[in-house]
Amino acid sequence: PRINMIAILGDRYGWRPLPVEIPATEFEIIFQRITSGIGRSLLSHWYRLDENSIPPVYILQPRKGKFKDYQLWKKKVEQPLRAYLTEAVLDLDFPLEIQLKYITSATEQEIFKGVFSQPDPVESAIFCIRSIRNLPRTLHAEEFIDMDIHGEIDFEAQSRLQNLKDRLFDRISSKNLYSYDAVWKSDGISTDHINHFCQASIVIDKISPP
Repeated sequence: PRINMIAILGDRYGWRPLPVEIPATEFEIIFQRITSGIGRSLLSHWYRLDENSIPPVYILQPRKGKFKDYQLWKKKVEQPLRAYLTEAVLDLDFPLEIQLKYITSATEQEIFKGVFSQPDPVESAIFCIRSIRNLPRTLHAEEFIDMDIHGEIDFEAQSRLQNLKDRLFDRISSKNLYSYDAVWKSDGISTDHINHFCQASIVIDKISPP
């Protein structure tokens, strides 16, 4: 039933999770494409073959010991491993549906299912897109923008975010897309936009069935 998706996008592309499982045939192709010894070591350590599955799959192993600390896991395993997987998958030119789980954020994966894989998402989705003016490119604003493991702006993630927004503007009707601004202040972002944001509820009321 309409509306079946409401999404809010800001200036962060967001978390890009590692695939929970990878089909064995797919994994073996990717593994052969990775030439780095560190990359191969990470992949073989954190993914283990489950032959009980039909067809067989490689399963991402749970974080244990020191890697229960998410920041350590993120810096030492998640981000480096995702980088190796992304490079290999893009080089192999896999179909988009396969690439998604390796290269995109959890948010984009959900949007793909709710919008880009649907024949006519115009009446079924509402999008609110916030832009922060004067947003600093420093760790002070890391909750609002993508940073890499070195504390620098993650320009790849920012590029993917802009590409996602551009595709949404092309795909979604203007009556279903509400774009608004906030302003960066010394102690965070302004909240003046919240009153204007309430106008979005009017849009939803008009589109939603009684």
